[in-house]
Amino acid sequence: MAVLYPVSAGGFPLVIFARNVLGTVAFGLVAVEAHRRSGSWRLAALAMLLTAAMSINALTTRTQNWSWLPYMLVLIVLGSYVAKQLSPRWLVALPLMMIFWVNAHGAFILGLLITGAFVAGETMQRLLKQAYALTWDRLKLLYLAFGSMILVTVFNPLGIGVFAYVLDLLTDAPSQRLINEWQTPDPRSIAGAFFYFSVLVVIASFAFARRRPSITDVLLVCGLAWMSFTGGALCSLVWHGGYADCGAVLEQAAFNPQAG
Repeated sequence: MAVLYPVSAGGFPLVIFARNVLGTVAFGLVAVEAHRRSGSWRLAALAMLLTAAMSINALTTRTQNWSWLPYMLVLIVLGSYVAKQLSPRWLVALPLMMIFWVNAHGAFILGLLITGAFVAGETMQRLLKQAYALTWDRLKLLYLAFGSMILVTVFNPLGIGVFAYVLDLLTDAPSQRLINEWQTPDPRSIAGAFFYFSVLVVIASFAFARRRPSITDVLLVCGLAWMSFTGGALCSLVWHGGYADCGAVLEQAAFNPQAG
């Protein structure tokens, strides 16, 4: 949280303003990523609105707000790279974003898990010789970027101890039981209802799409949904929505190529 002092020193109004800016930009990035995958701004708008509805209970002013942008930016860079829409030089941005993220909030661990899912998924696609698989040369650069992200996590006041801090937080029983944002989504709440609806949308999209979801898509959607189902916190709905909704519109676009 070391990088956040200048904002917090500006007083509560500046903190609220920063939260609003971060939220606006983050939801805008959901739309940008959804459009990249679907080619449709209408579907992108639907993905953004669904993600916002799922996140309504996770928009309190907390340090986790600073995780929204690096989360979406990591997804966009990785998704664009594996889709061969970005050159390898863009991978340099990943460890740079991780340096900021590890100093901003404990959710930086999610950046490593997401990148690990991309590495595992794309490697399996290469080994299985599936269509659209990355070449070994592009995969090696992805491995290098992943390794660099892990290494730069030591650049924070706690050093390697930051992982122990995250583990303590995740296993703290009082936090799990008493803090609202750590509760499993309730289908009777607005955010919970939209979360479970999004799960149905993703399943239907995968079922009816002409193009099968990639191994990476399945790993990420299932992993992020599992975080939410098992009490991974209401803020997990933001993570799930940011990726799953983009994945859903991708499959809908594959089912309906004329969507525009």
